[in-house]
Amino acid sequence: MKKITAVISLCILCNLANAQMSFNAVFGVNPSLCNSIWQASKFWLTQSNYLVTHKEIRQKVSEGYFEALDLSAIPDDDKCISAENAKLWLSIDASKLPANGRLPMWQELVPVSLCTGPYKRMVNGICETAIFRCIETYWVTGDIWNNHYAWVWPDNTFFEDFWLEEIGACW
Repeated sequence: MKKITAVISLCILCNLANAQMSFNAVFGVNPSLCNSIWQASKFWLTQSNYLVTHKEIRQKVSEGYFEALDLSAIPDDDKCISAENAKLWLSIDASKLPANGRLPMWQELVPVSLCTGPYKRMVNGICETAIFRCIETYWVTGDIWNNHYAWVWPDNTFFEDFWLEEIGACW
C-alpha cells in the first residue's frame, strides 16, 4: 500500500512539475503508469486542493465555468495562475483568494458571474444578450398572418419561441 501511495504521489508531482521524463528516469517510474494514474486523478483533482494551470483556466473559460475579463491576457501554458492574475483575468470572488501571497488552490477560484439578467448568457467566453426576432411568417387569410418569434443568441441558437396570429406579417 505504501508503494502505491508513493507512486501516485510521485506521478502527480512529476506531472505538476512538468518534469516527467527526468523524474521517471531518476525514480524508475514507468511513464505509461504515471500517465494513466495522472489521467485517472483528474476528476479527483478538480474536487480537491491543487494548483490550477493557465491551460486549465482557459479550458474552464471555454466551458463557461469562468468568465474572462481579458481572455487574450491568459497564457496558454502549464504555469500555475497567481492570485493577482486571477483577479486581473477572471470574474471571481476575490475574498476567497489567499491573502498571504501563495498560489490559489482550485476551490479558492470561485466564479462570480457578470453575465446575469434576463436573456443573457456566456457564448464562446463572452457575455451576450439575446435579440428578439421574427423567425418566419405564414399568411393565414385576408390580412391575418401567423408569425413565429424567438429570442436569438449570436450563435443563432434560439429559445422561448412562440407563434402569434396577428394582422400583418412580421419582418
